[in-house]
Amino acid sequence: MERCCMKERHIYVKGVLIVFCLFLSDLYGSCRTDGKTDDAGERLKALYELSRQNWETPMEVPYLKSLVELAGEVDSMGYYYSALSSLGRYYCNINRLDSLTYWGNMVDSVTKARRETPLAKFDFLNYYCRYYLINGEYELAMNEAVMLQMLSKEKNNMTGLISSNEYLGLVYLLIGRDSDAVTAFEEALDLLKTKSKPDYELQIIPYLLIAYLHLDELDHVKSTLVRFEESLRKIESYKSDIRENYPIKAKKCLLYANYLNLYVAEKNLPKARETVSLLPSYMDESMGPDVTSVYDLAMARYYFFIKDYPQALREIDKVLAVDYSSEPLKLKVDILKAAGRTDEALKQYAELLSLVEQTNVTAFTRQLNQLRMLHDLNDKKMQEQKLLYQKRQLSEKQLQLTASILVSCILLVLLYVLFRYSNRTRKLKNDLQVERETLIETTESLRVAKEQAEESNRLKTSFVANISHEIRTPLNAIVGFADLLQDADEAERNEYLKIIKNNTDMLLGLVNDVLDLSRLESDSFSVILEDCDLSECCQNAQERIRHRVQPGVKLGFTASDDHFILKTDDLRLQQLLNNLLSNAVKFTEQGEINLDYRVDRENRQVVFTVTDTGCGIPLDKQEVIFDRFAKVNEFIPGAGLGLPIARTIAIRLGGTLTVDPDYDKGARFIFVHPFGE
Repeated sequence: MERCCMKERHIYVKGVLIVFCLFLSDLYGSCRTDGKTDDAGERLKALYELSRQNWETPMEVPYLKSLVELAGEVDSMGYYYSALSSLGRYYCNINRLDSLTYWGNMVDSVTKARRETPLAKFDFLNYYCRYYLINGEYELAMNEAVMLQMLSKEKNNMTGLISSNEYLGLVYLLIGRDSDAVTAFEEALDLLKTKSKPDYELQIIPYLLIAYLHLDELDHVKSTLVRFEESLRKIESYKSDIRENYPIKAKKCLLYANYLNLYVAEKNLPKARETVSLLPSYMDESMGPDVTSVYDLAMARYYFFIKDYPQALREIDKVLAVDYSSEPLKLKVDILKAAGRTDEALKQYAELLSLVEQTNVTAFTRQLNQLRMLHDLNDKKMQEQKLLYQKRQLSEKQLQLTASILVSCILLVLLYVLFRYSNRTRKLKNDLQVERETLIETTESLRVAKEQAEESNRLKTSFVANISHEIRTPLNAIVGFADLLQDADEAERNEYLKIIKNNTDMLLGLVNDVLDLSRLESDSFSVILEDCDLSECCQNAQERIRHRVQPGVKLGFTASDDHFILKTDDLRLQQLLNNLLSNAVKFTEQGEINLDYRVDRENRQVVFTVTDTGCGIPLDKQEVIFDRFAKVNEFIPGAGLGLPIARTIAIRLGGTLTVDPDYDKGARFIFVHPFGE
């Protein structure tokens, strides 16, 4: 203990001396360089102006690099972070991930050392989101968007929150999770209400309209179109210079094209005709494919609606020329079929199936590779932490052993001179024995760590084998039934297509479940506790599964306290309840499914229950079902990940998820959520 105190005092005195020397050095340096301060400021301004004059050209880069170097030397952090952000923007725009990562790492290291969070930190998270989104790396884009959202909430950065929700909405829209896309876009627009930025609103609203049209939520489409018009009117009320530089005509083309989509969906022929007569006046071929394709697709739907099939085909072919995707291709199949051109419709349908299969397989392969990468990174991080801890322990033991040997030598020398210290020598021998035993224990700890690493590798191999098995069954069904389509009659073809659709949905569901489980178990995941209306949360979870409930099954909801406010992560709580309700739907063919919550104020907790009248769960399976890929009935579709995800979320929320062993009329799951602080 005394040696430790002496060591600490020595370090403290040494630190004081170093700080004092640095202070004198800075004082002397300031005296020497006062005459150069003005010169450095002028050089910084000159480099900054030269970089601005060469905006988005290769000549911009050397000026920015010189600006970074000079600003770092004179500690001008404003210019420093501005130059780093511009370098990130440049390399993001030319799609160079290596250079983007290099400058992003520099920002991370500097901000960590200085313990500050400049705007450049938020800028680089935006750049990463944009890069991964453009390159189809949707899982990585989602991870960066979540990190941007967490940092923005921590630092109360409103712009970052809006951007993160916009990126999340785009990712969800691209991977077919339209409900989640709506939630993210609406959150971004709600945040924008605090800012007067109608141009930003008009950037998000068209994507929100696409999601609502996919979901066939026409009332929301109407209200969103009203919001679209209000934002346009704000732009038109601005000063002439701002108004003239904004593409108002293109936005109006998008507005009325979506109005046409709405009227066609409502089968409102008079309104549709009125809109068609107005829409061409806002159309300009120079607007670009992002606008013209929306216009042509809306016109194709209209002509299909009025049964002008030749004109509908001409319009849809314009769309396919710039956007060869499943949505316009499916519309073309429907038009050909309605026109009686069955052979052409079958040919286009075969192309549609091939495109969907290719898209799904590509998306699944990409996401699986991303999952493996994330899994390997997490596993590598754990192993590195274990090895670091073991090295630290071994170093301490070696230091202790060295010190003990040194002390032993000194004592032996003293023993040779003074025989009165024989008792000390005996004690020293005992100490050496203890050190040897400690070293043996350290060796044993290393052996155990090696076995744990081998077990971790075995679990990883088992995980990959299980997911490969789950993938193979639906994928084989898709490929097999796709080959049978050409020789099948109409009835068989419809049945085969239904099977292909079900297996495709199964594949996408499996990928989303595996990715969710990976994120929940990674160190990067964090729970965001906010006020949540439990009644609203439960009703939202029920609405998501209502369309899957079998006929004759009653879906019920009860609560001990209406609209009770709980501190929790709203999205993750909904996901947990949705997984429990989805499980109940699978196994309940008749009877009822009830969702209930009870507020236990005495124990400061809320008890949720999901009860069904299905086949129930055997007692010996009531804990096994929470393991990955575990199934009670192998003939029921599903990968066996919903309940493990639900339990993981429950644990992250500080609660528990169990099966009621006393309930014998089906199954009852009990989730206990403690009150938040």
